[in-house]
Amino acid sequence: MATALEKWVDEQAQLFEPKHVYWSDGSEGEARRIIEMGMKEERIGQHDIFCELNRARWPEAYLHRSHPTDVARTDVRSGMIRSLLRWAIRLENLLREALKKQIHAF
Repeated sequence: MATALEKWVDEQAQLFEPKHVYWSDGSEGEARRIIEMGMKEERIGQHDIFCELNRARWPEAYLHRSHPTDVARTDVRSGMIRSLLRWAIRLENLLREALKKQIHAF
């Protein structure tokens, strides 16, 4: 009998029609298999998606590229930047108020 999660994954697979549905176990061996599979099979045009970096300098480190038209790449960054900017403005205002109070206290 399928769990609620398995049913939901099946519904999503029918909707989006992926090439593969893969259930992750989170192991180191699995991570290596996914990277190897990505290095062998995944491409954007003629460019590899996974590239192994210099092993001497960065052991077990890989560059993973996404498609240039992938909107999430820039949306996440711009959302983070907006949040950081709002935080910085609030901090600046708080510091100005604190300095004003300090100056008036003397």
